[in-house]
Amino acid sequence: MCSCSAWNNGEFHKSGAGYGLRIEERCRKIFDKSWRYILLELPNGNVVRVNLSKTFWTTCPEVRSKKIGEWLISSGYGTWPRGNPPRFQIRQIRNNHFKIV
Repeated sequence: MCSCSAWNNGEFHKSGAGYGLRIEERCRKIFDKSWRYILLELPNGNVVRVNLSKTFWTTCPEVRSKKIGEWLISSGYGTWPRGNPPRFQIRQIRNNHFKIV
């Protein structure tokens, strides 16, 4: 299992827009560079298809989705002190299918 942290683009929208999860560098090594997207199973049971940006591998290690934001907000993780986002574990289920635990 690997770690990830909540991410926001600096604008905390109630809609969930602008949210995602920042994947640790060591965890990105289990991602295949041929993948265009991952399936991410959230603790609320929703499975979200999240596109991987070209910069995911270099400067922007976040997977971003309004659905991730909705889950973070509804779970009480929608805001955090600067520099101290909530952390989660991410587990690979198979291939490009992952689960937040």
